[in-house]
Amino acid sequence: MAPFTPFIADEMYQNLVRSVDPEAPESVHLAEFPQASGESVDQELMDATRLAMRVSSMGRGARSRAGIKVRQPLAGVLVRSGRAGEEQWLSKVEDQILDELNVKELRHGDADLADELHRKALEAAGESRDSASASHHSTSSGQAVEAIVQVDGYWVSLEGGYMVAIDSNITPELASEGLAREFVHRIQNLRRSAGLEITDRIEAYYQGPDVIRDMLQAHGDYVREETLADVVADDEPPEDTHSESGKLEGEPLVLAVKKV
Repeated sequence: MAPFTPFIADEMYQNLVRSVDPEAPESVHLAEFPQASGESVDQELMDATRLAMRVSSMGRGARSRAGIKVRQPLAGVLVRSGRAGEEQWLSKVEDQILDELNVKELRHGDADLADELHRKALEAAGESRDSASASHHSTSSGQAVEAIVQVDGYWVSLEGGYMVAIDSNITPELASEGLAREFVHRIQNLRRSAGLEITDRIEAYYQGPDVIRDMLQAHGDYVREETLADVVADDEPPEDTHSESGKLEGEPLVLAVKKV
């Protein structure tokens, strides 16, 4: 920090170090660089974090290949580690993986299902390897295959012996939650384009497909809380609102917001 913001860094140094240690160097710019302590390195946490990054990257690839929007929550992700003993680390980074992939459950204890999916995915990758329309690539044969294939309701990503299988079955409940997140996203964009402050409370109006009304019955509190809307009304917007037209679920949508 000191080389890039010298005055702020020295002010912080004077307040945090010199104020409690008069023997410390007069300035942060005269102090020695700190030496890292190997005893403070948590190697297991570092390995767990690398695993979380790999699983998240493979899972996002599977979601993308399946054409499932990031805001659409899914039931679960099944992980099969490529190295013995790694799966114990998943519990350390479970929350991060669930958040990154927007899934409800991380499954890594069902070895039979994981092995079966892995076998079928390898077979599917091998069958499609020579197809011009195959949505995968392969670096070598056998266990080192890298592919994204669809197997038994899952989109399965294979890479370096690892497997990440995204459950692509979207129940009506999950679809409704995904629609709620998309609806919130649209209102937030409209708030920004209207020049509203982040703390401004609003009234929101919409005219669109019936699925919005059904969604609001289940997720109305979430929508109002996220958008700071006192009301979300299925009604023609007043003249003094900021409105936009578009489509949602393939049907026309008029959305409007008004500062309270």
